[in-house]
Amino acid sequence: MWQGGEPALRRLVALAQLPGDRYVAAEKAVGCSRTVNEWKPWSFFAPAIPHPSSVRRPPSKEAIEAMLEAAAHAPDHGRLQPWRLILIEGDARRALGEILAESFARRNPVAGDEALAREREKALRAPLIVVVATRCDRAAKIPVVEQFIAAGCAAHALMLAAFAQGLGAFWRTGEAAYDEAVKAAFDIGSDDRIIGFIYVGIDTAGAPSRPRPVVHEFAQRWTGASPQQAIS
Repeated sequence: MWQGGEPALRRLVALAQLPGDRYVAAEKAVGCSRTVNEWKPWSFFAPAIPHPSSVRRPPSKEAIEAMLEAAAHAPDHGRLQPWRLILIEGDARRALGEILAESFARRNPVAGDEALAREREKALRAPLIVVVATRCDRAAKIPVVEQFIAAGCAAHALMLAAFAQGLGAFWRTGEAAYDEAVKAAFDIGSDDRIIGFIYVGIDTAGAPSRPRPVVHEFAQRWTGASPQQAIS
């Protein structure tokens, strides 16, 4: 559990970057009690898919600050910080719900009241919603695609910091993320994108199990000649 902004951030950075038995030294350095045999790299990601209805309790102000600090340390070629984080809490979520319902109605003109109500309810899935958007500098020499990736890394870092503090978080986009009117509501330019809506709260139900990907299906070892060899 998080005990302060800088210690939490050091824990996050240290454990994300150090391989193998160096986890032991890192955990000792940041005051963790687990041994390397208890630590599994993929356990950091295990809470990644909580059920939307299970993240109802709001995170603390300190927890949110640690999440923002983690996002600020995302990989960023050129140090452009090509992202924006827009925090939505409290009654502002209802305003977001209206924006989502209006977007849905534009795409589905014959949508009934029940369908529109479901769209409004999406904004109440969690006590905190972080809209992650790009803020690209197209005059910079850094390719725009790399700036988009950096924004995605910021979103991921924010989620990892949430998980490190025992919070639940899940990432959504959907058609509304590509709606120019939705983007305009957040003052996001037409050339930029909403990377995702990150829903955050204290996980009250625990994450459901899901099959883990088989790494051998997507990882290959290149040896300088074809064909490439699957990781074994």
